[in-house]
Amino acid sequence: MVEWFSWVQIAVALFGGLIAIGMAVAKRGPNDVTVLGLALVELLLVVQLVLAIVAPLTGNPMLGNALEFITRLGGNAFF
Repeated sequence: MVEWFSWVQIAVALFGGLIAIGMAVAKRGPNDVTVLGLALVELLLVVQLVLAIVAPLTGNPMLGNALEFITRLGGNAFF
């Protein structure tokens, strides 16, 4: 995993979550802002999946157990 990308993803997810909580407290339903925040988080997850697949193929060594990483990657991607 790319550490800086993980931190960006966490920050975007937290910001989107805070906006969604604010909309819920204001008793407003889902709108373009909340849906766009969710779509952005999903897009970042897909990019993270691609990075996790491409990084070992480009020569970056896996830290830890490779079988566990591949199993978790497959489980999270398909289920």
